[in-house]
Amino acid sequence: MSSSVKSQPMEADLASSLAALQSSGIVSSNWDSVRHYLEKQADLAPWLPMICTQARREFGPEPELALELYTDPEIDDSLLTLYVRQTRYDPGIMGRIESLNRQFDSALEQASGYFLIATDFRRPQQSHGI
Repeated sequence: MSSSVKSQPMEADLASSLAALQSSGIVSSNWDSVRHYLEKQADLAPWLPMICTQARREFGPEPELALELYTDPEIDDSLLTLYVRQTRYDPGIMGRIESLNRQFDSALEQASGYFLIATDFRRPQQSHGI
């Protein structure tokens, strides 16, 4: 079986996962970089809809959830980050984010690539449609 035949279901699954994220109100400034990262880290992609759904439950409909590829400018390293962006930040946001990260630690330890839920304390950049 050729590698292009094997990769078609994976590409379809990835496209489906990304479309589901977009339709659920997840935004990104660069979906192409997210897609490219997930093509290399295919076992990370199936977790994203569940993680983003749980993040939406935790933070509600108002915050922007932005999926971005963070690339370290000093070393050749990247990680996929789900940023929680609010209009007003409450003092407990870091504890809530840490708790959410811990829910998926064991699963993501088995996945290739890196994923983090965080905040950059910025105001929402885009309309997330929810």
